[in-house]
Amino acid sequence: MKRSRLVPFALLLLIVAACATAIHPGAVNQTDSQLYDSLLTAQASLEEVKVQYATLTPAQQASTKPLINKAITAFNTAEDAYIVYHRQASTGGFPDAATLTADIQALIADVAAIKMQFASGATKP
Repeated sequence: MKRSRLVPFALLLLIVAACATAIHPGAVNQTDSQLYDSLLTAQASLEEVKVQYATLTPAQQASTKPLINKAITAFNTAEDAYIVYHRQASTGGFPDAATLTADIQALIADVAAIKMQFASGATKP
């Protein structure tokens, strides 16, 4: 059951990243734009998590807070890696897409873990 709820979320992130045909203003290329889309999607998911978190009891918040903090740290790491990637790509350098991709994947996994905890009922108000 938990896995079945994670799959649509993961697919949504992949679809948003893969299907974006328009390049964001200021993006160097399609890859740069897709990576930015991934960050925007993760940020929106974190905002949704914050709304859900506010509805929890103090005990539920205490058990969820470490997961949220981990996801926020992962977002900050991925965002910093994206900034470095974008700057290097903008100046004709050779940005490290592998590190940025790994950071974004870690972020997606952290957000998915929170969503799974919400879906499991362990944090239902």
